[in-house]
Amino acid sequence: MTPKQQKLQNRRLELEEELWKIQRQLFDISAACAEHVVIDGRVLYSPTKETVVNTHEGLPEDWNDGCYSVSCAVCGKQLGWHCPVNPKGYCEYDEENGEDCIHCHIPQERK
Repeated sequence: MTPKQQKLQNRRLELEEELWKIQRQLFDISAACAEHVVIDGRVLYSPTKETVVNTHEGLPEDWNDGCYSVSCAVCGKQLGWHCPVNPKGYCEYDEENGEDCIHCHIPQERK
């Protein structure tokens, strides 16, 4: 290996170590999230805007006929579709009859 290749390899390994540590921290945050904070859309970092954004931000209330996904603001977990009836804020499905939400009774295919 040339000195340049060795330097690149070392940098790659340093970055892989940093990435592993960060992934572990993200895992710990997700594991510690006991009570989800439900938000419309998803909060994430946008490389294009170089800031944290909400994917649902700026959309009108009637966007997609009120059918949109929700997630947890703390751990980022995707919670499924917004449910206007469920106090938790998202659709839940019965294991036996998984076609309709047990709260709003809207079929899963609508989304």
